[in-house]
Amino acid sequence: MRNPFTPSFGAPPPSLVGRAELCRATSIDSSADADRIADQVSALKARWQVIDRLAAIKGGRTRSEAADYAWAAVSDSAIDAYDYLAGIEFSGAETVSCAFWAQLATQPSDVAEARINAAIDAWEACFQGSATGVAA
Repeated sequence: MRNPFTPSFGAPPPSLVGRAELCRATSIDSSADADRIADQVSALKARWQVIDRLAAIKGGRTRSEAADYAWAAVSDSAIDAYDYLAGIEFSGAETVSCAFWAQLATQPSDVAEARINAAIDAWEACFQGSATGVAA
């Protein structure tokens, strides 16, 4: 069985691709129908509320430091999603740091370092070729 804390840097699973498309669909386009955008934002917010609740439940039942960090990362992601949907600036730093700490708590240092570096490299690759400096 695959360790749930082991990242995979390949192509995202189809379920995540659909979520990314939904997230992109909520971007504000001045020509878009306001009611349609409001419905999409409401649907996305409802999904993040479920994820946030799940993180609170599961995070309260963890029995390891790594699981604490992993569920904290999920919870922090929900907070970032709420900020995004409200038009508030966010960095994602808490989410990333929790995911990195989960790696450090569960893996030998050389493995954790390699995975963290691979994640940073993958993130930086998102910015290459972007005229705005924003990840695609």
